[in-house]
Amino acid sequence: MLSSFPYRTLKGLWANEHVPAYQCPAGHGFLQNVRYAPFGTSVPNGVELKGLGPVGVSIPYTVFYSGEPIPEPKNPYVALGPAKVGSSATNWTTGSAFYKVILHCTNAGS
Repeated sequence: MLSSFPYRTLKGLWANEHVPAYQCPAGHGFLQNVRYAPFGTSVPNGVELKGLGPVGVSIPYTVFYSGEPIPEPKNPYVALGPAKVGSSATNWTTGSAFYKVILHCTNAGS
């Protein structure tokens, strides 16, 4: 199941923001254990990003967990909770740039 969210706009060189809190819908509250981001992009498995290149995005794996941090190699699924400080998106071009977060959700996990 895909959960897609609206494009976000960053205006001007080095404009940045915390990536908003997103979560999978009820009944599909876990991220798929599939890597959708390109090499070098710091996001959990199950998170896809559109607009990379002019925009750099970092979402640490533990940002999505609703309790204590879980090391990525030990748990293939992470229950989603609100994003916390540490997630960021930065514009690396002088004009406006856009990015979009897509979550690949599943009801399997724990």
